[in-house]
Amino acid sequence: MNATGAGLREVDRLDVLVLVDNATDSLSTTPKHVIPEWAGLRQAGRLSELSGAAICCAHHGLSLLIRAHVGDETHTVLFDTGPEGATLRRNAAIVLGNSGDRSARPDLLRAADDTDPAVAEAAAWALEKLQP
Repeated sequence: MNATGAGLREVDRLDVLVLVDNATDSLSTTPKHVIPEWAGLRQAGRLSELSGAAICCAHHGLSLLIRAHVGDETHTVLFDTGPEGATLRRNAAIVLGNSGDRSARPDLLRAADDTDPAVAEAAAWALEKLQP
C-alpha cells in the first residue's frame, strides 16, 4: 500500500523541536556559561523564598513538538513521553509569569481554567506576577 492509499500526504516541510528534560536544577552540575534556574531567579528578584510555585517542574522525559507544513496548512502535534502531560503546560505558565511580558495574559487566563490543578495554579500565580 502506498502513502496515498493509507490516507497519508506528502509534506513540504517538517519541523521537529526536541525538548529533553533529563536534569533537575538542584541535582545536576551546570556548565560555567549557564546560570542555574534557582540562582537566576533569585538574582532577578523573582524567587524570594524557595518554593515549588516559582520554579519549573523537571520530569525526566522526551517531548517532540512536530509541525508538518503542506502548502498553506500547518498541523502541529506534541508527542510527550513525560510522566505527566500537564508538566509542559505548567512550566510554560511559570516561564510566562517570570518573563514579565504582559501580552501573555490572554494565554494565562485560558490556562487558569485548565483541568489540571497544577496548571491552573501556575497560571494564577503567573497572572498575579503580571499585574500592572
